[in-house]
Amino acid sequence: MSTVQPRVLMVLDALLVGGTETHVLTLTRSLLARGVYVSICAGHGALESEFEKLGCNIHYVPFFGAWSRRERASIRRTLTSIILEERITHIHVHQLHSGQMALTCARNQKLAVIATVHGKYYDLKTMRSMQEKGVQMIAVSPPVRKWMKAQGVDASVIPNGISLQHFRPKKYGLSIIRKKLNIPQAAQVVVYAGRLAGEKADVCRRVIDACSQLQANGHSNLLLIIVGGGIHADAVKAYARQVEKRTGRSYVRFLGTHKAMRPLYAVSNCVVGTGRVALEAMSCARPVVAIGSAGLYGRIRPQKLHSAWHYYFGDHAAPYPHNSHKLSQQIQRILASEHRQARYGDAGRAFVAEKFDSNKIVHRILQIYRHARPIH
Repeated sequence: MSTVQPRVLMVLDALLVGGTETHVLTLTRSLLARGVYVSICAGHGALESEFEKLGCNIHYVPFFGAWSRRERASIRRTLTSIILEERITHIHVHQLHSGQMALTCARNQKLAVIATVHGKYYDLKTMRSMQEKGVQMIAVSPPVRKWMKAQGVDASVIPNGISLQHFRPKKYGLSIIRKKLNIPQAAQVVVYAGRLAGEKADVCRRVIDACSQLQANGHSNLLLIIVGGGIHADAVKAYARQVEKRTGRSYVRFLGTHKAMRPLYAVSNCVVGTGRVALEAMSCARPVVAIGSAGLYGRIRPQKLHSAWHYYFGDHAAPYPHNSHKLSQQIQRILASEHRQARYGDAGRAFVAEKFDSNKIVHRILQIYRHARPIH
């Protein structure tokens, strides 16, 4: 095991708004607080202003534009220059497109490489090849680790770290926040957050349908706030307007890409989401109905917290298929009782503090760094 303090280069495709990028932001902040040298290589994106607040070096590298052999060779020269100038000892990759270019540079410079796998959409053949070269693999959830292991790829499970200080409960000033956000004081607020692309766009349509059913069944003051952007955002908005026109009720508000999530969590009666959104909302002591790419988990009840984690809140595995009627029933159970909202929220906060506190997660990541060896 190395006793030398690592000097880490974080590599990801672009600084977009998403769970992977927010994970890297939180991890980098925690590493810097421990005195670890961290530098970042990534393409431009909506989160770059948040990354720049960290105060570490950020190198904007156009990974998405590098498809030809010549373009990839140019990026590898840029990465090698950064590695040498900043005396990098470890490269931590999070996506395969940028990660493979960094891998070649790491092998030439005899550096350790760590790869975090954030979902089941990674190419397994590429991951097996990376592991054969000595890359240390991390899975963000038990279902992802199980999926990797079935294909012959070993990984440690280290989840997303959540800043308990940033994502914390807010019990006062909620009426002021509602006023600033133009939310009626009597509204029952359901917040859905996620990328409006691919499977997640379909999930959002299910949420719209579920809230339409709730509107028709007595929850006339329900307001659904949808946070997120993506290539299918316009199509999802058009779908929402069709549903509203059909039902004669206006209840859906789109905020687009939104970096300040804590105020939205604070004024919500129920958060619908998966993965990191679920963890952030629970850290803010808000009740969650979990639904993700893999299917519906449902209410995250106090006695089911560990179970929900092992499904990664419906994103990597799920006990039920997507079903808007069942989803509406799960949301309704939370909206029906303020006592239940508080009980679920308090239990969720305690669970996040126990298992996902970013201060604990960074310690585990540092152990991986210190045991990692140069790839071959």
